[in-house]
Amino acid sequence: MRKKLACGFAALSIFLVLSVACTPTMAATYAPGVPVGAVANYSFGQTNLNIGSLKTEVTGVSGAVVTFTKTEYYANGTQANSHSGLAENVSSQQGFAYMYYIAANLAIGDPLYSGSVLYKINGTLTNYNIAGGTRTVNYMNVTVMSGSIHIVAYWDKPTGLMVKFSYHQTGPGAAWWANFTLTSTSLWGTGAGGIPTLYLIGGGAAVAVVVAAWLLLRRRK
Repeated sequence: MRKKLACGFAALSIFLVLSVACTPTMAATYAPGVPVGAVANYSFGQTNLNIGSLKTEVTGVSGAVVTFTKTEYYANGTQANSHSGLAENVSSQQGFAYMYYIAANLAIGDPLYSGSVLYKINGTLTNYNIAGGTRTVNYMNVTVMSGSIHIVAYWDKPTGLMVKFSYHQTGPGAAWWANFTLTSTSLWGTGAGGIPTLYLIGGGAAVAVVVAAWLLLRRRK
């Protein structure tokens, strides 16, 4: 099962590395926006794979690195696989095969990670309805390999959490697709395994308490 999940994203992982050139001077700050405990639940579909949904949970944030677990479920709801110790560095291409997390508050034109030439934030949408909330999201729409690979991805701007991801590859013997859509999260509303975001406002102070929280894949050992 792990090999099936990894092989489809192998080409994209190569492109992510090749898209890094000499690092330009940029104003973007590459820092995670998700807290430890952040849970996200996704509907999922992929060519020739009977996985219907998956869940991620942030287990650690250190500098630019987000460590998380990922649990996959068959279309009938039973657990298929669970992976722990996965990591994405939001300031480099390391671990960006999935793109579950990027830096928070990137602006239009910012590289997706430091040094990226090809992968950039193409636009920002406000009032975007996803997973029971209305959010501001950044999106990327990119075509690579002479048009044979098309990637469209959306991330929640304040947190950098992936909310939608679509990967389509065409070509003789290479047709392949994968789609992720966020269905619930502990970062807003109530997600499976999560608690609603709590806002306590008074005395001129606001306290926000959040408990509990990519084609493309980080190759697992």
